[in-house]
Amino acid sequence: YSGSEGYSLAKNIHKQILIASSQSPDRGVRRSRFYVIRKTTMPAALVEIGFVTGIYDAALLRQKAYRKKMSFAIAKGILNYLEELK
Repeated sequence: YSGSEGYSLAKNIHKQILIASSQSPDRGVRRSRFYVIRKTTMPAALVEIGFVTGIYDAALLRQKAYRKKMSFAIAKGILNYLEELK
């Protein structure tokens, strides 16, 4: 994330991913200096839902249902963040 608004966005997305995939390890929310989240005028978060080189993650990422569940979790996190702004 980048900035306090980005942190709030990242926390909302993180929370929804953990709800949707409770078996996934909680790696937390971290600040980083990636260009795509640092050089923007809007809140930004970079989401990693797994590692294709990880035995556990690779098996999950091959499943269309899991990818769909994660995409809905990310979307719900974004919507929750937007609701907080109201």
